[in-house]
Amino acid sequence: MFELLTQWRIIIEDFLKSNIQPLSKDILVADIGYGDSTFILRNAFPQLEIIDSGQKPKDLKIHQLNICDDIPVNLCSHYNLVCCCETLEHTKQPFIAAQNILKLTKPNGIILISVPCHIFYHAMLPFCDDYWRFFESSIPLLFPNNCQILQVNSHYNNLTKQTYDMPIGITATLQKIGGET
Repeated sequence: MFELLTQWRIIIEDFLKSNIQPLSKDILVADIGYGDSTFILRNAFPQLEIIDSGQKPKDLKIHQLNICDDIPVNLCSHYNLVCCCETLEHTKQPFIAAQNILKLTKPNGIILISVPCHIFYHAMLPFCDDYWRFFESSIPLLFPNNCQILQVNSHYNNLTKQTYDMPIGITATLQKIGGET
Protein backbone atom coordinates (compact mmCIF):
# COMPACT_ATOMS: atom_id res chain seq x y z
CA MET A 1 0.00 0.00 0.00
CA PHE A 2 2.93 2.37 0.66
CA GLU A 3 3.99 1.97 -3.00
CA LEU A 4 0.47 2.94 -4.10
CA LEU A 5 0.51 6.04 -1.91
CA THR A 6 3.95 7.05 -3.23
CA GLN A 7 2.77 6.63 -6.83
CA TRP A 8 -0.35 8.71 -6.10
CA ARG A 9 1.70 11.53 -4.56
CA ILE A 10 3.91 11.63 -7.67
CA ILE A 11 0.81 11.76 -9.89
CA ILE A 12 -0.59 14.69 -7.88
CA GLU A 13 2.72 16.54 -7.95
CA ASP A 14 2.95 16.12 -11.76
CA PHE A 15 -0.70 17.16 -12.14
CA LEU A 16 -0.20 20.33 -10.11
CA LYS A 17 3.09 21.30 -11.72
CA SER A 18 1.78 20.83 -15.27
CA ASN A 19 -1.32 22.92 -14.53
CA ILE A 20 0.35 25.75 -12.63
CA GLN A 21 3.48 26.11 -14.78
CA PRO A 22 1.83 28.36 -17.43
CA LEU A 23 0.16 30.62 -14.85
CA SER A 24 1.39 34.01 -13.67
CA LYS A 25 3.08 33.96 -10.28
CA ASP A 26 1.11 37.07 -9.25
CA ILE A 27 -2.35 35.49 -9.23
CA LEU A 28 -4.34 34.84 -6.06
CA VAL A 29 -4.34 31.14 -5.17
CA ALA A 30 -6.29 29.23 -2.53
CA ASP A 31 -5.36 25.75 -1.35
CA ILE A 32 -8.28 23.96 0.31
CA GLY A 33 -6.79 22.04 3.22
CA TYR A 34 -3.19 22.13 4.34
CA GLY A 35 -1.26 19.19 2.95
CA ASP A 36 1.25 17.94 0.37
CA SER A 37 -0.13 20.26 -2.33
CA THR A 38 0.60 23.28 -0.14
CA PHE A 39 4.34 22.76 -0.44
CA ILE A 40 4.20 22.64 -4.25
CA LEU A 41 1.92 25.68 -4.45
CA ARG A 42 3.92 27.68 -1.89
CA ASN A 43 7.01 27.53 -4.11
CA ALA A 44 5.07 28.70 -7.19
CA PHE A 45 2.79 31.38 -5.75
CA PRO A 46 3.95 33.91 -3.14
CA GLN A 47 0.34 35.01 -2.52
CA LEU A 48 -0.88 31.51 -1.61
CA GLU A 49 -3.67 31.42 0.96
CA ILE A 50 -4.90 28.34 2.81
CA ILE A 51 -8.53 27.57 3.62
CA ASP A 52 -8.57 25.02 6.41
CA SER A 53 -10.46 24.54 9.67
CA GLY A 54 -7.64 22.82 11.51
CA GLN A 55 -3.94 23.33 10.93
CA LYS A 56 -2.24 26.70 11.27
CA PRO A 57 1.03 27.07 9.37
CA LYS A 58 2.80 30.17 10.69
CA ASP A 59 4.41 31.19 7.41
CA LEU A 60 1.25 31.25 5.25
CA LYS A 61 -1.95 33.28 5.27
CA ILE A 62 -4.69 31.00 6.49
CA HIS A 63 -8.45 31.45 6.66
CA GLN A 64 -9.83 29.36 9.52
CA LEU A 65 -12.82 28.04 7.61
CA ASN A 66 -14.42 24.68 6.98
CA ILE A 67 -15.01 24.43 3.23
CA CYS A 68 -18.55 23.19 3.97
CA ASP A 69 -19.43 26.37 5.91
CA ASP A 70 -20.72 29.65 4.50
CA ILE A 71 -18.05 31.49 2.53
CA PRO A 72 -17.42 35.05 3.77
CA VAL A 73 -18.40 37.69 1.21
CA ASN A 74 -14.84 39.04 1.00
CA LEU A 75 -13.62 35.63 -0.27
CA CYS A 76 -16.35 35.09 -2.89
CA SER A 77 -14.98 35.22 -6.46
CA HIS A 78 -11.61 36.15 -4.95
CA TYR A 79 -9.16 33.54 -6.33
CA ASN A 80 -7.81 32.98 -9.84
CA LEU A 81 -6.84 29.41 -8.93
CA VAL A 82 -8.40 27.12 -6.32
CA CYS A 83 -6.72 23.79 -5.58
CA CYS A 84 -8.47 21.05 -3.66
CA CYS A 85 -6.15 18.06 -3.47
CA GLU A 86 -6.91 15.15 -1.18
CA THR A 87 -9.59 17.06 0.72
CA LEU A 88 -13.06 16.28 -0.66
CA GLU A 89 -12.97 12.74 0.73
CA HIS A 90 -12.59 14.25 4.20
CA THR A 91 -15.63 16.56 4.00
CA LYS A 92 -18.96 15.52 5.45
CA GLN A 93 -20.80 17.41 2.69
CA PRO A 94 -18.81 17.17 -0.56
CA PHE A 95 -21.57 18.74 -2.70
CA ILE A 96 -21.60 21.84 -0.49
CA ALA A 97 -17.79 21.86 -0.52
CA ALA A 98 -17.83 21.77 -4.35
CA GLN A 99 -20.28 24.68 -4.51
CA ASN A 100 -18.11 26.64 -2.08
CA ILE A 101 -15.03 25.96 -4.20
CA LEU A 102 -16.93 27.55 -7.08
CA LYS A 103 -17.87 30.50 -4.86
CA LEU A 104 -14.21 31.13 -4.04
CA THR A 105 -13.18 31.08 -7.70
CA LYS A 106 -13.22 34.19 -9.92
CA PRO A 107 -15.11 33.98 -13.23
CA ASN A 108 -12.84 32.18 -15.73
CA GLY A 109 -10.70 31.00 -12.80
CA ILE A 110 -9.23 27.51 -12.70
CA ILE A 111 -10.07 24.75 -10.21
CA LEU A 112 -7.74 21.79 -9.70
CA ILE A 113 -9.17 18.72 -7.96
CA SER A 114 -7.56 15.44 -6.95
CA VAL A 115 -9.26 12.66 -5.03
CA PRO A 116 -8.09 9.16 -4.14
CA CYS A 117 -10.01 6.05 -5.17
CA HIS A 118 -8.01 2.97 -4.27
CA ILE A 119 -6.11 4.37 -1.30
CA PHE A 120 -6.49 3.05 2.21
CA TYR A 121 -8.70 4.69 4.82
CA HIS A 122 -6.72 7.71 5.99
CA ALA A 123 -8.47 9.71 8.68
CA MET A 124 -6.50 12.32 10.55
CA LEU A 125 -8.47 12.33 13.76
CA PRO A 126 -9.39 14.55 15.51
CA PHE A 127 -9.03 16.95 12.54
CA CYS A 128 -10.96 14.97 9.93
CA ASP A 129 -12.28 11.58 8.99
CA ASP A 130 -12.26 9.75 5.64
CA TYR A 131 -15.82 9.51 4.27
CA TRP A 132 -15.89 9.20 0.47
CA ARG A 133 -14.33 7.86 -2.71
CA PHE A 134 -14.90 9.58 -6.06
CA PHE A 135 -14.52 8.51 -9.70
CA GLU A 136 -14.52 10.23 -13.11
CA SER A 137 -18.32 10.15 -13.15
CA SER A 138 -18.39 11.93 -9.77
CA ILE A 139 -16.84 15.19 -11.02
CA PRO A 140 -19.84 16.32 -13.15
CA LEU A 141 -22.14 15.47 -10.23
CA LEU A 142 -20.06 17.54 -7.80
CA PHE A 143 -19.76 20.44 -10.25
CA PRO A 144 -22.97 20.38 -12.33
CA ASN A 145 -23.30 24.13 -12.95
CA ASN A 146 -21.24 27.23 -13.65
CA CYS A 147 -18.09 25.47 -14.69
CA GLN A 148 -16.57 23.73 -17.65
CA ILE A 149 -14.77 20.47 -17.07
CA LEU A 150 -11.57 20.85 -19.03
CA GLN A 151 -10.05 17.50 -18.15
CA VAL A 152 -10.75 14.50 -15.91
CA ASN A 153 -8.28 11.63 -15.67
CA SER A 154 -8.30 8.29 -13.91
CA HIS A 155 -4.83 7.15 -12.85
CA TYR A 156 -4.03 3.42 -12.64
CA ASN A 157 -1.08 1.21 -11.91
CA ASN A 158 -0.79 -2.51 -12.72
CA LEU A 159 -2.26 -3.62 -9.40
CA THR A 160 -5.26 -1.31 -9.44
CA LYS A 161 -6.02 -1.89 -13.14
CA GLN A 162 -5.55 -5.66 -13.44
CA THR A 163 -6.69 -6.76 -9.99
CA TYR A 164 -9.40 -4.28 -9.08
CA ASP A 165 -10.10 -2.31 -12.28
CA MET A 166 -10.13 0.71 -10.01
CA PRO A 167 -7.98 3.80 -10.38
CA ILE A 168 -5.55 4.95 -7.71
CA GLY A 169 -7.24 8.33 -7.98
CA ILE A 170 -8.81 11.02 -10.13
CA THR A 171 -7.50 14.43 -11.17
CA ALA A 172 -9.68 17.12 -12.73
CA THR A 173 -9.17 20.58 -14.17
CA LEU A 174 -12.21 22.86 -14.32
CA GLN A 175 -12.87 26.46 -15.28
CA LYS A 176 -15.55 28.59 -13.67
CA ILE A 177 -17.91 30.23 -16.14
CA GLY A 178 -20.22 33.08 -15.28
CA GLY A 179 -20.27 35.14 -12.11
CA GLU A 180 -22.86 33.35 -10.00
CA THR A 181 -22.64 29.93 -8.34
